[in-house]
Order: sequence, then structure tokens, then C-alpha cells
Amino acid sequence: MAKSENFLNIILDSIHDPFCIIDSSFMIVRANGAYAELKGRSIESLIGRKCFDIIENTAGICEQCVVEKTFRSAHPCAKDKLLITPDGQKIWAEIYTYPIFDNERAVSHVIEYTRDITERKMTEEALKESKERYELSASGANDGLWDWDLKSQIVYFPPRWKSMLGYKDEHIAGKPEEWFNLIHPDDIEQVKVQIATHINGHTPSPGERVPHIAHGQKIQVDTQQMPCGKR
Repeated sequence: MAKSENFLNIILDSIHDPFCIIDSSFMIVRANGAYAELKGRSIESLIGRKCFDIIENTAGICEQCVVEKTFRSAHPCAKDKLLITPDGQKIWAEIYTYPIFDNERAVSHVIEYTRDITERKMTEEALKESKERYELSASGANDGLWDWDLKSQIVYFPPRWKSMLGYKDEHIAGKPEEWFNLIHPDDIEQVKVQIATHINGHTPSPGERVPHIAHGQKIQVDTQQMPCGKR
């Protein structure tokens, strides 16, 4: 029995992310060193304490508690949560809960596993801010900016780009062939060669132009997507 207990403790402490086991009364019955460090306590001081007392210092179950949800549903659950460490540091955590069943297939305990996702959250926020800045600059720009995802083969043609060629938003879908259909037949092969050259690492100089058809008239658009006149 002592060997089994020691082996279980070794397994728990070999898990580098915070990990604990909670019974049906929401009492912590097992915890590893990473969980104790996250809470700023010793493992001994955690065992036998209610999880909501340790986490939120409250006398009742936490709001939107995934542990309680797993006890009710008997299914794994997950959520993101902003945590405050004992030293006042803010970290984003991804909390997973998994049910443990007794012989009658009732949930007797729940495993709570926590991952630090602060870096991922910061990256997501930075990307969001970058997108917002792009959208703000694009909405105020006179250039017809567009974005071509080479993997999905989806092209985003903003309304500004379409209006520069005399089309309404619904007239052009987000497909590359929609763009190719607007290029004059005399120039299509040259344009495809230029695109292939660009994808392979050569960026056209600002002086190069791409011929487009705007309502039947042939115009030229430079690499900044500004009309350069008719031909």
C-alpha cells in the first residue's frame, strides 16, 4: 500500500503542469507540486481544503465552475480563465476537468489540469490589434487593398477595390479566377507569370502595372492597386 501511494505521488509530481483531484464535496484530495506553487501554498496545506476556498476564498462553488459541471455532466470540460498568482502576476490558464467513475459509474472525483496559455493569449491579442489597425488604415486609404490566401485559395477583395473598377460588392466573389476574369485576355499570361515570379520571391517594383477590365474598358492598376489610366 505504501509503495502504491509513493508511486502515485511520483506520477503526480512528474506532471509539470498544475494538477489536482477533487472529490464530490469539492475537497482537494490530491495535488502536485506545480499546483501548490500556482496557489502559493504547500501541498499539505491544500489537502482537505475546499477548492473554492483555495481559489476564490469564498464559501461556495465558483461561478461557471467546470469542476461542478463535470460532476453534473459526467463529461470532460474546459475553459480559459485569468488567474492572479500569489505574487500578483496575471496569467491566462486553460483549465481542463476529467471525471473519475466509481464502480456504479457515478462520478466520484474530478481531475483538474491547468495549462499556462499566457503567451498564446498575448499573441492572439497582438494579432487582433494588428488586424484592427490594418482595418482602420485600409478603411481610410484610397488604395484598393486585397488579401490572397495561397493555401485556401480564398481572396478577400474589399468593397473599395471593387468600386475602383466600377463594380459593386456582390459582383465579385472571393476566388482568384474572379480576378483573372477581370484581366484583359491579351495580358493574362503575362500577369500569371508575374504572379508566379512574385510567389517565388520577386516583389514587383512600384512601377509595374497589371491591366484590368473595368466595365468593358481596359485600365491599368499599379502594384499599389491605384488606377493608372486607360489603354
